[in-house]
Amino acid sequence: GNPLRAQVVAALRAAVGDVAAEVYSSSSAEAGNRKWRILIPLARLIPGADYSDTQAALFALLEREGLTCDHTLARTAQVAYLPNVASKRRGADGRPLFYEFEHVAGELLDVEGSGAIVAERTALRARREEEARAAALAAVRDREQRAARAAALGDNFDPVDHFNDSHSVEETLQR
Repeated sequence: GNPLRAQVVAALRAAVGDVAAEVYSSSSAEAGNRKWRILIPLARLIPGADYSDTQAALFALLEREGLTCDHTLARTAQVAYLPNVASKRRGADGRPLFYEFEHVAGELLDVEGSGAIVAERTALRARREEEARAAALAAVRDREQRAARAAALGDNFDPVDHFNDSHSVEETLQR
């Protein structure tokens, strides 16, 4: 999308309440193609093990409010640049051709105290666990079907099926 800064702030408020934030346009943003970054100071650190899921939960909440989020930012090693505007996006006077920002006053975000983020993160993890269970069941069914097929073939030996029956993908990747 191409939301106005006020729409970004409103979506942030609707998603996580009255929290402090810095909302600013990215260096590649233009008046007709607005792109935003939101920095939210935290009341408490997020453990590294929770970071990606917490960020994904925040993105889900923001997306429900109409924003499109860059999910690469859920990676712990993803660089997020502070406000900057490249020289090619500046006028002859050195001022940015397009740059907007807003300091949003509010409380520091306490992720663990935020029912919405914690609930979304818990639901995300539950969905992921259910998907893993379904994949494991599908793998068992697949192995059983291959075994039944091999038994039905009798003396016909299929080396591909034999290899697949004898080696798991996990074991093969580990080797």
